[in-house]
Order: sequence, then C-alpha cells, then structure tokens
Amino acid sequence: MPLHSKDSSRILIRNTGDSSQTVLRMPSFYLGLADGTEGNRTGMDEAYLDGVRWRPKEPWRRSHSFIDSFGSPCFTGKPTCQVKTLVNQISLHIGDHGDCERRRPFRGLYAITPEGLEKADLLRRAEAALRGGTSVVQYREKARARADQLRIAAELATLCRKFGAWFIVNDDPMLAKSVNADGVHLGASDAEVASARNLLGQDRLIGVSCYDNFSRATQAMAMGANYVAFGSVFASPTKPKAVRAPLELFTRCRQELGIPSCAIGGITVDSAPQLFSAGADLLAVITDLFGSDDVEKRARAFTRIYEDTGHDGP
Repeated sequence: MPLHSKDSSRILIRNTGDSSQTVLRMPSFYLGLADGTEGNRTGMDEAYLDGVRWRPKEPWRRSHSFIDSFGSPCFTGKPTCQVKTLVNQISLHIGDHGDCERRRPFRGLYAITPEGLEKADLLRRAEAALRGGTSVVQYREKARARADQLRIAAELATLCRKFGAWFIVNDDPMLAKSVNADGVHLGASDAEVASARNLLGQDRLIGVSCYDNFSRATQAMAMGANYVAFGSVFASPTKPKAVRAPLELFTRCRQELGIPSCAIGGITVDSAPQLFSAGADLLAVITDLFGSDDVEKRARAFTRIYEDTGHDGP
C-alpha cells in the first residue's frame, strides 16, 4: 500500500518475493540497498515515496542499484555510497516532475549555456538542446544584471521541468535557490559545499569542479557533493589556459567514489565516445552544441552516442 507522509526521507520498499514492506529512513537507507539488498534480489518491483509509486524499468538485478532500477541516476560503486546522494536522488522534485519515468537520467549530455546571448536566443537554443535529448542544462552567466539572471534562470528552470531534464545554476547557490533549480555547480573560488548545502537543503544537487585533481573529488564527495567534474579534457576555446585532466580520472571515479563524473573542456561529437568509454557519466558541452547551426540535431548526436555506449553509470 502507498505510504503517505510529509517526511520526504521516508521511503516504502515493497518486495513481492516475500510480500515484505520496509520503511527506510535516512541515514540508514544505503545499508539495505546500495550494496545489494540481502534476501530476495529480484522481486523488488515497486516503491512508494510520499504516495508516489515508482516502478522499475526492468527487473532489478544485483548489478543495479535500487535507484538505477527505478529510473533515476545510478550511484553504485562502493557499498558505502553516500547516503545523502542516494536518498536525495530518489526524492528530487517529485512534486515538480511527477512519476520518475518522466525524469531523464542524470547521465548523457550536460549542456552549459553560452554567455552573451540575447534572452530570446538563449532560450530558443536551450529548448532545441532539450528537444534533442539533453539531460542537464547549466545556466552560466556572470556578467548579466541580477534581475535579468533571475528572469532567464526562472524560464530555463521551467523549460527543464517541461522536458524532464535537470536544471543547474553555475557558481550561485542563492540564484539556484531563488528559481528552485535542481542544484548548483561550484568551482574552486565559489561557495563551499557545506555552505551551499545549508542554503539549498538536502534535496538539491551540488556539483564540484575538480580540474585534474582526484583528491579534490574525494574531498568534495566527503563534504556531500553529488557529482564531480574533471577538465579540461581537451583544449577548450572557452578556457584555453585550463589544466588538462587525464581520462583515467573518470575510471577512478567510477571505481572508487561511486558518484557521477562529468567531463568538460573542448568536447565534440567526435571525442564523445572515448569519454563515455573512459567512464564519464556526463559530457559538459558549450561550443560544439550551441555553436552548431542545428542545436537540436547536434544534441541528438550526443545523446545517440551516449545510448550506443551502453554506459550504465558508476
């Protein structure tokens, strides 16, 4: 039976194999799930979160985490995957997005909006990227007036909800909170993870740029980051002096951290396959996407490459 509760951290899991029902609360959520539930591993066929039923896309297998089976981001890897990461990804914006089957996975194309475009042009290009299958849109605009930032970010957030995509704000936790974004992405000189978490709450994503530094990624995860970014992976027209990040970082992230990794810097459709093969879950793209004559077509090309790799996340 559905669980009706105002407590978004309370989750009801139903195992049909033994007709059992278990209510799990944060922070013990991962103990029964992240390392493979003991007992019946194939009968978990539905779950309820605040009265919303989640059905798996396919029978749950030992190699899948609960979250991946139920259509949201996959965070397997170490048995002690972050508790908050697991719970947060299941509970993000149920009210805004409804059934989780309408929510795009937190993997694939991560579109970063270019700076300096007129509002109408930016929104048109962002919508084209979303029509092409973009999973995540990050709004990055540091020079624009605050009032304009608020208006554009709010409209981008609405667009992302329409397409079931994730909306992230770059560098600005307060702006992310103001427009009810899905999260914020932080760089080396931006707000710390802890202060961003205090402002945004536990139900929002926080990503951290780690450049070529795996230790920074480990520290970010320990502080509660939900995903990390490495780059520049190639020469970047946006940041030509950026440090270069070796592709082995993505393999290490998948094996050692168990949270999604995002590649950024000079990425094109031609270089996308090797990045997914190396273990990147997300490809952050600006120029090769928004500089294309047909943004939707280019987004579809990236999405098709991701689907063809058969990459299931960390």
